[in-house]
Formats: sequence, C-alpha cells, structure tokens
Amino acid sequence: MKAKRSHVDSMYKKQLESDIHPFEATPSGIRLLFCWIIPLLRYGYKNTIEMEDMYPVVKADSVQIVAKHLEKNWEEELRRWKEHQRKPNLLRALMKTIIVNLALISIPLLFQVCIVSVSISVLLAEFVHIFYEEDSTNSKLFLFATLLVLHRILSAFLINPAFFWSNRLGMRSKVALSGLIFQKILRLSQSSLRQSSTGRIVNILSTDVQVFHKAIILVHHLWLVPIQAVVSSIVLWYFLGPTAILCLVMVFMMFPIMMVVSKVNSKVRLQKSLRTDERVGMMNEIINAMQVIKVHGWEKPFTGRLQSARRSELSRIHQLCQIRTMEMTLPLTAGQLILFATIITFATSGNLLTSRAVFVTLPLSLALMKEVALHFFSSCVSWGEVFVVMKGFR
Repeated sequence: MKAKRSHVDSMYKKQLESDIHPFEATPSGIRLLFCWIIPLLRYGYKNTIEMEDMYPVVKADSVQIVAKHLEKNWEEELRRWKEHQRKPNLLRALMKTIIVNLALISIPLLFQVCIVSVSISVLLAEFVHIFYEEDSTNSKLFLFATLLVLHRILSAFLINPAFFWSNRLGMRSKVALSGLIFQKILRLSQSSLRQSSTGRIVNILSTDVQVFHKAIILVHHLWLVPIQAVVSSIVLWYFLGPTAILCLVMVFMMFPIMMVVSKVNSKVRLQKSLRTDERVGMMNEIINAMQVIKVHGWEKPFTGRLQSARRSELSRIHQLCQIRTMEMTLPLTAGQLILFATIITFATSGNLLTSRAVFVTLPLSLALMKEVALHFFSSCVSWGEVFVVMKGFR
C-alpha cells in the first residue's frame, strides 16, 4: 500500500485528504475545463483505482439532499390528492425536483442547435469554395480556417458541460428515487411486506431506476430536434431551393417509424418486466420452501419451471436487443441514403452542383438525421420505458 501511495502526486494527495470534493473547491469558470479531475486521471494511469481512492461525494449529490427534495415534492402531490382529488404522480414530483437545472442546461444546448450546429456547415462550405475562387487570398483562407477552429472550441465548451450536467441530473434522479423507495420500504407494514417480494424490490432498485438516468440525459432532444429541423430547413432552402423539400420529407418519414418502434419497445419492455417479476417471485418461493422440495424430491419439476420462465424472459431481452440494434444502425444507413438522394435530385434538376451546395447539405443532413434517428428516437424509447416502469411502481 505504501508503494502504491508513493505514486500519488502532491495535488491528488491534498484533494484526497480534504473532505470537500475538488469540483466544489474549483471556481465556477474553471470547472468548464474539467481540470479538477486531472490528478485522479494521472493517478489512475499508474495505479488501479479503488474505493478508497475516490473523492468524497459532492454535497449537492448526496442521497440525503436529493431524496429529501423528492420526498418534499411527493408529499406535496399526496397533499393535493387529498385536497383536490388529483391523482399523485411520482414522475411529476421528480420533474419538479430537477426542472430548474434542466432549464439551465437547455440554454447552451439551444444556442448549440440554433447557431453553432448550423454555422459549421456554412463555414465549411465557404472554406472549400475559397479554393475555387480565382481572386482568393491567403488572408481570407486563414480567416475561415481560424473561424472553423474557434467554432470547434466553442462547441466543446457548450456540449461537454451540458452533457456532464445532464449525466449528473440523471444520476441525481436515480439516487433520489432509490432513496425514496428505501424510505418507503422502511415504513411498510408486515402485511405489505408479505405482498412485495425481496426479488421485486431488488429488481426495482437495480434495473428499473436505471431507466430514469438515460431518460433525463436525452430529455432535451424531444424539443431540440424540432427546432433544429426548422433552422436546418431554412438554411437548406437557401442553398438548395425546392430540392431541400425532398431531404426534409425523407428525414421526417423517420418519425412514424420511430413512433412504431418506440411503442413496440414499450410493449416488449413491459412484458420483460412481468417475466422478470414472475421468475424472481418463483425463485423466492422455491428458496423459502427448499426443505419441502428436498423432502419430496421435486427438484427436477421446479428446475424445469425455472428454466421455462428464464427462457421466456430471455426471449423478451433478445427482442429488446434487436430494437436497440435497429436504433443504432438506422441513422448510419438512412443518413447516407438521404444525402445521396438529395444530391442526385439537385444535380438532375438542372442545377449547378457546387461545393457550397454539397458541403452545406452534407453536415446539415447528416446532423439532422443523427438527431432525429438516434437521439430523438432514443429519447422516445427511453421515455417509453419510463412510463412502463411508472406503471410497475403503481
């Protein structure tokens, strides 16, 4: 252990001995650079990171604080149910807990979608077009090259902190729900405990709560994608004219496909949860009655029942994997086909195929297709799973 600690530099050792997380000790502006995690990365490069090497939890992310906020909003839902007969909703209470942070994250994401993601296509098209101009100068070339570099730096400063905070909010949601469920379990009566199996509770805390993490990360794409589609449509119409309609129609044809797949995913997810609960409940009954099973020699019949339940569960898991495979491959193939069809239609319609038209269509169509078929689709699937999990909570 001493040899291991000898590799720790002074900064990491100072951070580790402190009771405050380095993220909290770092000034707000410097946090965007993520410099506070460099000592841990340097240490992890030379050593195997263990639990004792991790920083203390950020106070704002502790289960005591986030679960307390969620419990307060949930009690408000129960109070309104008693006063106004409005059915309490755990998801509404969760959104009230994180809505302020979600709104703050949406500001850089909105700027990224409306300005940064669109301007990169225009800058790239103008940069390539300079090479075809006879009177182009090196100063103009260096200007657009500098703008492209600054654009990527600005995009990194917008996307990375937003993604970090989205993951952090997803983690907070998962921790808050786990803490609220744990407090609820401690208050259950003996009759209620008999109705809820241990396996079901473990399945909720280990699997179902995890769904909220991914859903919170992707929630912004539900409203950002339509805005990006409108902005991209305006730019494509300016450079391609009526041909842009074909590109947009092919992109928006993905929406009904995604809705159908999302609905199928929710249905399969519900069936998988029911099969898992059935198998876990059966396993608990077998464990509790193991002596009786051994006395009567019922091992083989019960083994067959367990194997049958597991096969039924695995078939639903296999279907979910197929849906996720479609989710990953759809934007890769559809994006290239849409780009090919748009360029061919533009060229065969009597228009002059220029570098501006190609290099504006290329990033815009691929980015829009990626957002629609990957992020928007994943968001729909994730929130469909959330609603399925909420039914299980009831």
